[in-house]
Amino acid sequence: MPTVLALAASQSPAGRRGCDLATVVAGLTGAAFGWRAAFLLVGAFGLGCLAFTRTCPPACGSCWATSWSRRVWRCSCASRPR
Repeated sequence: MPTVLALAASQSPAGRRGCDLATVVAGLTGAAFGWRAAFLLVGAFGLGCLAFTRTCPPACGSCWATSWSRRVWRCSCASRPR
């Protein structure tokens, strides 16, 4: 697998390297464990991210006074560079 990733990284342009590597890893996961395993892995990662955003306090202190969706939106906009 490291050889395949090195080949994919060397053949892709610098701006698309991450996307190309993700495509290769997803393809290898599906080939090795079946397509259902790839969906389960992405779903487990998504649930982990959801649990993290629900339990960890945001960087801005005033976000806790509003609803969860507004907190996430406000804090994600506040952390973006302008």
